[in-house]
Amino acid sequence: MVDEFIKLFTGYRGDFGIADMSRTSVDADKNKIKPNYEWAGRPLSINDYKDHLQGKISIGVQPCTLNKTAQFGCIDIDPPDYGQFKIEKYLSLFQQYKLPLIPILSKSGGLHCYIFLKEPIKAIDLID
Repeated sequence: MVDEFIKLFTGYRGDFGIADMSRTSVDADKNKIKPNYEWAGRPLSINDYKDHLQGKISIGVQPCTLNKTAQFGCIDIDPPDYGQFKIEKYLSLFQQYKLPLIPILSKSGGLHCYIFLKEPIKAIDLID
């Protein structure tokens, strides 16, 4: 399972993000849970992926590599008020337009919508 996960989430390996879920706060204006985010300050390892999958840490991988390509991308949907957020609205749009996105609930209650590609492409093309 780890190998498949690494294959999907391969990007920049020189550093990675960590969400510290033990130190969360709440944005009262948006009803949003906010973890403490920071950079690890070191290269991403296989053990970091394993720890993430085991729920020991929460990592974020930068999709863009040093050669400016990406093999996955993510649209982060953060509503103005998480208490009023209707996921169904977005799921309906994805189906209507046949978008090849995989929606996952984010830690804060929004959506992370992933796309995975068979081969890396220029990151700017993926953004477009």
